[in-house]
Amino acid sequence: MGVDALIESTQHIIKKTERLKKGMMQQLLTMGIGHKKFKKVKELLGKEIEIPEEWRVVKIKDIGSSSAGGTPSRSTISYWKNGTIPWLSSGEIRNNLILTSHEKITELGLKESATKIFPKGSIMLAITGQGKTRGRTGLLGIDSSTNQSVVGIETYDDVSNIYFWYYLQNQYNKLRSISQGSNQSGLNLKLIHNYKVFLPPLTEQQKIASILSEVDALIESTQKVIEKTKRLKKGLMQKLLTKGIGHTKFKKVKWLFGKEIEIPQEWNITRLIEQCIQKPEYGAGESAIEKDLKLPRYIRITDLNDDGSLRNKEWKSIKENAAKDYLLNNNDILFARTGATVGKSYLYTDEDGRCAFAGYLIRFQPNQTKLNSKFLFHYIHSIYYWEYIKSIQTWGVQPNVNAEQYSNLLILLSPIHEQQKIASILSGVDARRHRNIIALIILRIKLAIFLILFVGISVNACKNILVAVQVMDRPLCETVLRTL
Repeated sequence: MGVDALIESTQHIIKKTERLKKGMMQQLLTMGIGHKKFKKVKELLGKEIEIPEEWRVVKIKDIGSSSAGGTPSRSTISYWKNGTIPWLSSGEIRNNLILTSHEKITELGLKESATKIFPKGSIMLAITGQGKTRGRTGLLGIDSSTNQSVVGIETYDDVSNIYFWYYLQNQYNKLRSISQGSNQSGLNLKLIHNYKVFLPPLTEQQKIASILSEVDALIESTQKVIEKTKRLKKGLMQKLLTKGIGHTKFKKVKWLFGKEIEIPQEWNITRLIEQCIQKPEYGAGESAIEKDLKLPRYIRITDLNDDGSLRNKEWKSIKENAAKDYLLNNNDILFARTGATVGKSYLYTDEDGRCAFAGYLIRFQPNQTKLNSKFLFHYIHSIYYWEYIKSIQTWGVQPNVNAEQYSNLLILLSPIHEQQKIASILSGVDARRHRNIIALIILRIKLAIFLILFVGISVNACKNILVAVQVMDRPLCETVLRTL
């Protein structure tokens, strides 16, 4: 499975994990931890729900002080120029830990306006804003002022601000619903002050906050590692595809748009067609049929991910007699020639099984003694490749790049042994990204187990969760399933 396919699957898993977390939040913030006795209480619009007997029903005004901010006059430059005090707008409130602000105001701007400083640890609630903004919250990791579209809430000592922050996140849709009446386009302080809160004892608040914070920290740290690895590969590609490995002598060569670039003395600029064993070929003009594992897979432009891997969700087949002249050989490269997929590519290896390619794809067959296909595969995911594609694609109803144009693709060509080394290094980076992505899958499984053991979600519900990720890490999932 290619990197983008893994990332695409991972993003799907992250979304599912977020949904799981929301379910866990709902459970923890209404049923608590380990309770056996419950009482019925009235929620929004008179609806009854059950909460633990020990919990209290209070209003926001009972558990903290709330106030809105303000905006210093934009026409007074001295309120803004060289400002050092963070100043937030509602668009910066995204259920996030807030560590900085887009704008800053001066001491004079603070003194001569309606805004005020909220201390670190305050919960910020967006009361107006476009799209999904209204009802979102943030936790201040700094002291900050805000505009009038944000309310700051400072909780009292017997309330965990982290617990209350998660509680408000869980109330997002309800907060929005009370601000959508015909005479009410946003939240206001009166609505906020009188909003009901289900409040456990402080020790339980802290336990719930700790559980939810740990889940968030695990998700965030894994995402950061993936992003860091993406940046690492991008930097490595830039360096390896122009500077190579261990070179000390370089030469300037003409590149696209009249600019010059430096490449190693031993390298050359060549055209793709000059490094192939035959002319490019267009694919079959046949219609796809439903997936049949006895028949070749039929690769279409819509099957290509950005990283050159295949999407498996819409797998189609092609009849045996129709596929005969279009079956792929090991190390063949396919290019998409039309539409939104123009420029996308795919490297075929025998591991993908028998495959034939459709008419909107073009096949090239690199001569492996001159051009390593794995090296070419990395090259055609670099900025140098995409610069070329942008310079030559034609525009009609939709963009197009034909076989001749792909044939003239300029390649910064190193000796074959160096191509192999470069391909190996870049593939190693992909392997690390693969491991990081699997780490997220494992996190999801751990979360499912946690829901079973500590929150009370049924085993069958969690089995369904795990079955959904078997395709990504089947042995691990099957092991977990056997233990449940």
